[in-house]
Amino acid sequence: IFLPRKINNFIIYHNINPVTIGNSFDKENNKWVSRIKDFETGKSLNLGRFSTPEEASQAYQEARAINAEKAKQYLRDLNYLPEHIIQLIK
Repeated sequence: IFLPRKINNFIIYHNINPVTIGNSFDKENNKWVSRIKDFETGKSLNLGRFSTPEEASQAYQEARAINAEKAKQYLRDLNYLPEHIIQLIK
């Protein structure tokens, strides 16, 4: 199945280590920083600074779930794939 580039770029990062994806350590402030790109705009969103990588990862996973819903709606609007395939996007 050929997917729109926007969808392919979204799902390609799904299997990367969830504790490190979207997170980096800010040595100056001694905090973990979490960021994600918004699915609709492509703009980088700062999700906050956290004491542990797990907290930063949780913020990233919550934002990714919101982006996944946006990606699913994008595909529904295109009438591109059957619903059971769209539901596989996480």
